[in-house]
Amino acid sequence: MERYEAKLDTIEKTLDAKCNKEQLQAIVNDSISSLPHSSPTKQNKKLTSDTVKEIADRQARENNIEIYNCQESKSQLKTVKQKHDLSIVTNLFTELDVTLGEEDNDSVKRLGRKQDEHDESQRPRERPLLVSFQDIETKRTAFQKH
Repeated sequence: MERYEAKLDTIEKTLDAKCNKEQLQAIVNDSISSLPHSSPTKQNKKLTSDTVKEIADRQARENNIEIYNCQESKSQLKTVKQKHDLSIVTNLFTELDVTLGEEDNDSVKRLGRKQDEHDESQRPRERPLLVSFQDIETKRTAFQKH
C-alpha cells in the first residue's frame, strides 16, 4: 500500500506540470504496472479511475474563487438575479483595478440553498458567490496585481 501512496504522490507532482486527462491516465497506468507483482485487477483499475477523477476535480476547482458577504437580489426573476451577481463581481474587479473581459469569467453563481424569507428561526445570511474562470492564468493575473 505504501508503494501505491508513493506512486500517487508522483502522480500529483506530475499534475502540477498540467498534463491533460489522457496523459494523466497513461501515467497512472504506467505507475501501477511498474509495481512488482502488479496485475490489472479491478482494485487497481478502480484506484486509477478514482485518482483521475480526483485530479480532474482539483483542476476544475483550481479555477474558482468564492466571494462572501455580497448582497443578494430581492428579485424573483432568475435573469435579474444573475445580472445582479455578475455586476457585483464586475464592480469588485473594477475596484481592484483588474480588467476582465466577458470571456474571462466563465460563470458566476450562488452557493448553497436560499433561505426562506419567512423562516425566523434562522439568522438571515448571504450565500457566497462562486466565480469560475476559464483558466488558472486569468485567476492568477487578477490576484498577482494585489
